[in-house]
Amino acid sequence: MKKFLTALAVLLPLDAPADGAFDEQAYNQAAQMCAQNDLESCVQYGIWTRDVLDNPESALAPLQKACDGGNMKGCNILANLYADGHTAAGKDYRRAEALYRRSCDGGYGNACINLKRLKAEMPSEQQIEREQVLSSLQNDCAQEDMTACEALARETAQI
Repeated sequence: MKKFLTALAVLLPLDAPADGAFDEQAYNQAAQMCAQNDLESCVQYGIWTRDVLDNPESALAPLQKACDGGNMKGCNILANLYADGHTAAGKDYRRAEALYRRSCDGGYGNACINLKRLKAEMPSEQQIEREQVLSSLQNDCAQEDMTACEALARETAQI
């Protein structure tokens, strides 16, 4: 046991949090390393931004960077954000499906499980299109587009 702890102390820097635990210094370091194209740091930075800081919208950029760079874990976590509706566009099943597929095909096993789950929960194409239309009308209505507000009222009356 003593040899294990000694080896662990040599392998871990003194300021590194154990097992990805959050601290402000590690968070800032992950942001800096992500800016230097360290894709694992982009993933960690994105996870902490999403989970610890409860800011999923701000997690999109570092996770997209990781995914674009070929980090399949980053693609999987990015897909989670789209599947759960943690983007300005709300839920985007098509984008989530494409990201899960890319990550699964890239060998990230969790993404294969997530892809199967998404397909089981995914609404029909017509439902997806209707959700997108309603979301667009809601956004336009929020910008005080009265035509959009009237169309939204008609569409929601049909539900």
